[in-house]
Amino acid sequence: MKHLLIAAASLGLAFALPASTLAQDTAASQPAQPTPYVELVAAMQDGIDQEMVIENQLVVVRSIWQADPNMVAAEAAYPGLFDAMIDAGRPIITRQNQELQDEFRPRYVSALAEVLTEQEAARIAEFYRSPLGMKLLGGLSRTMDNRASIEGGVANGEIDMKDFDKDVMKSAGKIVGTLSAEEQAELVRLFTTDPALMKLNDLQGVVVPIRAEMEKAGMAPARQKEIEAAIQTAAQRHLAGG
Repeated sequence: MKHLLIAAASLGLAFALPASTLAQDTAASQPAQPTPYVELVAAMQDGIDQEMVIENQLVVVRSIWQADPNMVAAEAAYPGLFDAMIDAGRPIITRQNQELQDEFRPRYVSALAEVLTEQEAARIAEFYRSPLGMKLLGGLSRTMDNRASIEGGVANGEIDMKDFDKDVMKSAGKIVGTLSAEEQAELVRLFTTDPALMKLNDLQGVVVPIRAEMEKAGMAPARQKEIEAAIQTAAQRHLAGG
């Protein structure tokens, strides 16, 4: 059962926020012409509660700061410092996230078109928009925090997809406990008998490499410097009593 959920989770989370981007605050981009493949990408993105994922990630960011004695001392001396830093970075991270989603959406659509017929894409989109599919993606939203990816990115300066895989497996394991026995049985039936849904494992092979490039693009030096500058300015202003 768990490996089936991991397949569905990996596909759904490939379209969630990169670990280095944490919010959404910009005008919607121009929609692509509707096709079953465009609709499948939309079903994935719509099913993930991006704001909830953001909050999960922010908890991880805050926990990293709380593990640093110097940061803890600064927060104790100047209460609200962490909040000020996070709030300063959020709008920039938001814009960068929208840019990344706009940039990589066509590549996801093209990749799906390589391995799915239009009928298969429509069927998978239908599943992810069904009550059970939405519950699955909702569970991912609540349990995914990108902790391994974020911590690895802080330590190494880039996202390792092995860390992303760890995050997916941990999240998928938690989701099992949120589903009833009947729902678990229905997922097993669908993933083992529905020809389109049986292709979920194949889809991972084409979308995960794109996700890896998306993660690397999110960690580009120019993007990171912009975020760091905003956070540093906010910290200085807060320390100065502004």
